[in-house]
Amino acid sequence: MNTKVAAPFAMHTKRTAGLVAVVVVASTVFVLGDAGVRAGVLATVAVGSVLAISSAIHRYRPDDSRCWWALFGASVMFMFGVSLRSDPTALNHSFPLLPDLFTLTGYALVGYALSRWIRDRQSIDDITPLVDAGLIFLGTLFLSWLLFISPALESPRSSASTVVNGLYPAIDA
Repeated sequence: MNTKVAAPFAMHTKRTAGLVAVVVVASTVFVLGDAGVRAGVLATVAVGSVLAISSAIHRYRPDDSRCWWALFGASVMFMFGVSLRSDPTALNHSFPLLPDLFTLTGYALVGYALSRWIRDRQSIDDITPLVDAGLIFLGTLFLSWLLFISPALESPRSSASTVVNGLYPAIDA
C-alpha cells in the first residue's frame, strides 16, 4: 500500500467535522444574506476552490497532471465569467460578451479534461465508453434544443447574444 498519498476521505474526524461545519455556515449565510453577503460568500468559495485544486495538484503530483491543470484553468475562467457577469458596471458596452468568453473557455477546458480521462481509461479496442457518452450527449442535446435553444433563438436579442446564449444549454447537456 502506498502510504505517501492518502485517500481524500481518510482525514481525521475533527478535520471532517470542521469542513462540514464551514459548509453549513457558508450555505446558511449565502441563503439568508443580502446580495453583498452572497457575493462575498461566492468569491470566497470560488477562490478557495481554485486554491484547493492547485494545492492538490502540487501535493499528490498525478502522473498526467494536464487534466487537473485544465480543471484549474476552467475554475479560474468560470470565476472571472461569474464575477464579470454579476457586476454590470465592471464592463463598458464595447465588449458585452466578455463574461461569456471566459465561461465558454472554461467549458472547453472541462471538455478537454474529460476527453483525456475517457481516452486514458479505455483500451484501444474498446470504444464502448465513447459510444455511450456520444449517445447520452446527443439525447440530452436534442432535449436541450427543444426546451432551451429553440426558444432562445426566437427571442428579440442581437445575433451574437442569441448564439452565445444558445450555446450554454448545448454545453450543459
